[in-house]
Amino acid sequence: MWGFFADKADIDEQTGALTPEQFNHIAEEHVLENGGAGFGRVVTPTIRAMVELVDVDGDGQVNPAEFKSWLDAIGVRDVNPLEAFAQIDADGDGELSVGELVEAVRAYHLGDIDVPLLGR
Repeated sequence: MWGFFADKADIDEQTGALTPEQFNHIAEEHVLENGGAGFGRVVTPTIRAMVELVDVDGDGQVNPAEFKSWLDAIGVRDVNPLEAFAQIDADGDGELSVGELVEAVRAYHLGDIDVPLLGR
């Protein structure tokens, strides 16, 4: 995701920095464009990488214990992991796919759920 933002801001990916104004402009123009059509394109690689970090059983999905590890790793302590998991598990299979997690990040940024999967 950083590479995407750095490219759009025309800054060096290794040493550059974004101002809040640049971040907001890029998010508005490229991520939330067309009703959020660009959201998945930008967020999916980050979510996929995070799944790979917490997916200790290697099945490509996040189970409730792995989800708790995710929340702990990003410092979210004010969310009940089991309740949040149930909100995100759209198909009710007891696992969170990359797609479900991307949709949950989108829902958080739209104000539909209060589960900050990328931090607050």
